[in-house]
Amino acid sequence: MRLFKIITHPVLLISIFLVLIINGENWGGVYLWYLLLALPHGAVHSLFAVLGCGLIVYSYARYERKGKYLVGPLLNLAGLLFLLLSVFYFFYNDKSNYNISTFEGGVPLFMMGLFGILSLLFAIDNVVLLFTKERVLK
Repeated sequence: MRLFKIITHPVLLISIFLVLIINGENWGGVYLWYLLLALPHGAVHSLFAVLGCGLIVYSYARYERKGKYLVGPLLNLAGLLFLLLSVFYFFYNDKSNYNISTFEGGVPLFMMGLFGILSLLFAIDNVVLLFTKERVLK
């Protein structure tokens, strides 16, 4: 049970999300670099990433993963949805297939898979918190 709490920790999820490796035709880097470059332009994927990270960090700081309040797990699930939408829109809006080589490399695929597994476990943990504990609306 302790290992599951470590694996589903919000800081680990956000860290893996930000260091996803993206390969481009000429150069690549971590996803954080692409988010920071796109944020001043108001790109949808960067706004979703900021919103998702913000919701998860706020939930963690305010509700401390105790499951005592209904709002904590709901904010976590909403934040996770925004993180997943960020990655989806990043690749969906790439009409020139500049970053398609991300899906050809071993390390980027491993990082995507790791993020997917951690996202699934994080979602399961929060859904279980939603339905198992007696809580207060706050």
